[in-house]
Amino acid sequence: MHQRFPWIGVFGLVASLSGVHTALGQTIETLVTIQDPDLADVIDFTPSTLFDPRIDGDFFSFQAIGPGDDTYIRGDITTGQLEPVLSIGDTVPGTDEPIAGTIAGQVEGPRFVGFGITNPLVGERVSGYFGSTGPGEAFQAFSEQGGGLSVGIIFSVDGNQAVFGVNDLDAGTTRIISADLTTPFTQTELITSATTVLGLDGEPLAQTAISLGSADAGFVVFNAIGEFSSEAIVLRTPEGALEQIATTGFLPPGDSGPEFVSLSVPVTADGDVAFLGLEFGESDDSLFVSIDGTLIEIADADTTLPGQVGDLVGIGGMSNPAFTPGLAIDDGRVVFTAFDDENEFLVLWDEINGLQVLLQTGDLIDGETVLDILVDPRGLSGDRIVFSAATGTFEDPNIGVFLVTIPEPASALVLSILCTTVLTRRRYTAR
Repeated sequence: MHQRFPWIGVFGLVASLSGVHTALGQTIETLVTIQDPDLADVIDFTPSTLFDPRIDGDFFSFQAIGPGDDTYIRGDITTGQLEPVLSIGDTVPGTDEPIAGTIAGQVEGPRFVGFGITNPLVGERVSGYFGSTGPGEAFQAFSEQGGGLSVGIIFSVDGNQAVFGVNDLDAGTTRIISADLTTPFTQTELITSATTVLGLDGEPLAQTAISLGSADAGFVVFNAIGEFSSEAIVLRTPEGALEQIATTGFLPPGDSGPEFVSLSVPVTADGDVAFLGLEFGESDDSLFVSIDGTLIEIADADTTLPGQVGDLVGIGGMSNPAFTPGLAIDDGRVVFTAFDDENEFLVLWDEINGLQVLLQTGDLIDGETVLDILVDPRGLSGDRIVFSAATGTFEDPNIGVFLVTIPEPASALVLSILCTTVLTRRRYTAR
């Protein structure tokens, strides 16, 4: 049985460009590892892991975590420059409150946007501050949340908007809010738990909770939790309309499509949505993508990856699927992690080329054996994939961040060698 780490979620800086060639002929570039001496130039502690990897074009961010320390770092892939942008102990501008913990952060081009908790132990209250910073600029607070808000987690940075969710303990409501990065403290409420979405029977389904999701290009996707633990994946369009992508429960007579028991955290890029769903009668999640209103099942427990023998037994970041679903989507492509009884894989999918294995455990990167792999929901940007991996030995793993550039277009010859059978995925029209 394949052994997994309980932690992973890595990203990195830019160091050596040596690595291993993937099955598609691309080089996996080593960006940084926790054993890299260059890491000591930007932080004053030795991290035990690198977490929360994000990429946007030529820029990336990651979270370095060590005993009692927590720092977000932004990097430039082209120049290799690294800069710490948010740390425990930083004082929020305009206040005397130190940041006691960092929850989330990501790059939007050269800008980093993060969220910090300032008083996590004052009763049941949490006050937090959002802030942004450009290269060479100090962290500047632009939005504050307090007064009974239990948590605020960034879904995504979307242009000049930070889209995030909060639970209000006093009001007993959950909200999704968009904060304007250019106008301090200006917020727009996008979704509340009083909002209704279309239920299975055509009646509104009242939301009792909203879980994590993501935002991109004006679209926001999220899980709506209704009465009797019913779930729906809902897409909010830039115009404010709500579209139901998938829902739990049995389908109405005459309708076609999968019948889900549970749904995972969805991710979106320009309105396309990828998510994991557990279907009735199945023991493991299947991976779905909704592109232009068409729902496509691209991998499940009966899938055998190109070049492999056994079926998959799991898809995505199973160590913590609520926060790290282990998949990303951009430009009609999906990259995800999957594993069978023996190995774990980094897999790329698109409608033209189908499934392609980029890397698997047991491969070597810089002479070290790959032990575990994970991709973040913002680990895919255009033709670049950034992922984390543990290499070396389980007793003394070296955790690192790596970069792959997707071939454009993929070689038909390579694909014919990789694929001995044609994998046909089920498609469903949008309801």
